[in-house]
Amino acid sequence: MSEPTEGQVYTFGEDTQAASAITDPGNGKVQAPSFLDELQQELTKEVRKDDIVLAVELRNNIAVRYDPNIDMHYINHWRDRSMPKGRGRDADPDPLHFSLLVVRHSCQSIVYKGMEVDDGQGNRITINSPLLKEWTSMIDPVAAIKHFYGSDSQVLGHAQRVLEAGGYTPEGQVVTEVDDEHPLDG
Repeated sequence: MSEPTEGQVYTFGEDTQAASAITDPGNGKVQAPSFLDELQQELTKEVRKDDIVLAVELRNNIAVRYDPNIDMHYINHWRDRSMPKGRGRDADPDPLHFSLLVVRHSCQSIVYKGMEVDDGQGNRITINSPLLKEWTSMIDPVAAIKHFYGSDSQVLGHAQRVLEAGGYTPEGQVVTEVDDEHPLDG
């Protein structure tokens, strides 16, 4: 952070990147922000992981943009919905069903030749779009999504990458293992 010059006044705001300098109203001198001011500014920022874009391997020039910011309650809901029928609560979720739910609900847009595609009315086309069912001649949305990806392995792979980008294991568990080095050690 560069040192503020006299007369320069910074305020805490959305557009401020560095900690703000404060002008003392009593003597007009510029003071560096305190440690607590810097912490307050950091804690007021919204934090989000960046979207990820993954190529659909079996489709030329097609990719999907996903939002990996997934709350744990969604993961738990998807796991519950993907439990095999007739098995107890101790059963594992069906991996393909779980993966379909992950990609379906985290998809933000379909990307074709590097461009996000819309339906001509400003609505992004996603794997949930009615147009996908129409174009694939599929009535069932799950069948349309599987057809779009071309193989179950693509669905499983995309879901795994989305979950990992969000900080989860491929099974939807929170990553708890850390590297040997402490992340805050310089």
